[in-house]
Amino acid sequence: MITSFSTQGIFYSKKTFGAFDRIDGECRSSDGRPTAVELYVAMEPDLLHWKFEEEARALHEGRPSLRPLNCAKTFSELSPTDIVKAAGEIDANVRSSEKGREIVALATFLPEIVASDRRVNPSRQDAVRALANIITLGRLLRKDFGHPVSTVEIVAGSRFESLKGRASGNGERKYEVCLETISTIQARLLQSLEQALQLACSGGTQRDDCPAIALELEPGGYFAVRNIDSLTSLANALDQTPAISDKVGFNLDISHWRISGVTIQEIQSNPNVQYRIIHSHFSGHHRCAHFGDCVPAPAEWDNFTPWLTLLRDLMSPKEMAIRQHKRLPMFSGCVSVEMEAARNVDSIVEIVRQLHSRL
Repeated sequence: MITSFSTQGIFYSKKTFGAFDRIDGECRSSDGRPTAVELYVAMEPDLLHWKFEEEARALHEGRPSLRPLNCAKTFSELSPTDIVKAAGEIDANVRSSEKGREIVALATFLPEIVASDRRVNPSRQDAVRALANIITLGRLLRKDFGHPVSTVEIVAGSRFESLKGRASGNGERKYEVCLETISTIQARLLQSLEQALQLACSGGTQRDDCPAIALELEPGGYFAVRNIDSLTSLANALDQTPAISDKVGFNLDISHWRISGVTIQEIQSNPNVQYRIIHSHFSGHHRCAHFGDCVPAPAEWDNFTPWLTLLRDLMSPKEMAIRQHKRLPMFSGCVSVEMEAARNVDSIVEIVRQLHSRL
């Protein structure tokens, strides 16, 4: 489900929101509440909206070209007034237009969050301020408008430092990719998260009001969090970083973790990783690659059942007591159906129906 600080994204995603009436009619939750929503923030629909607005201003002012736009840079420049206005607009659209639905999480992608200090426009500090503003948006939606926003999901970045092009002897253009080490990227990530939380939770803001940050594992060798080893090293590093240990965990995207070769047995034998799972995404996937989200084939559902059981176990009294004792963030209790590539409403309804029958 996609929105933006201007909420234009909501109206660009009528396919997804159009499915909600059918979902509520055919798969309504046991407590009778409408389907909750996880909103994507500072992503493509927002950038398209900003470009459209900037193009209109340039045409009106007679300017020949547009200034470059970037989500991290644009979101970093939001004022406190902008964020308050955004929270009000989002609440009004989701509650009135979508029959009183609740927002349970925000999600974003700010690749500059692990960039080196040499990078500018946008810089890592732009991404830090953007993330702080998104956390603040979640806090306002939660505290002032009653939405149970518990997490902000964010991709943990990649190892790509720079891309250099050069002409070869035969006229072809070749490229050299400069990569950073996992340890360097993870150190930058922890530093950026600490700075973002300090900004979002400053000025008398109660830390408990701020949503936690759920880091996303992405399949592929060049991502900062990509397999059980990187999950383990990051979990251990978080344990040694008390300034953010209570506000940072992992998003268990079942498809991503399966593609990356992470097994349930590895999670259960590694409590540092298990206790850091604070949110979850669900969709079908190809067994070898992540090229689009889909409804799992009937024979595949049995493979997902142990993962859904694991998520239920994260809400057990024993698990919650351990987290409280260790001052770790709690599991959100939500599984977001991430159907960005759904062909039609039927696909969305079917995957929600199947999940309801298994949870």
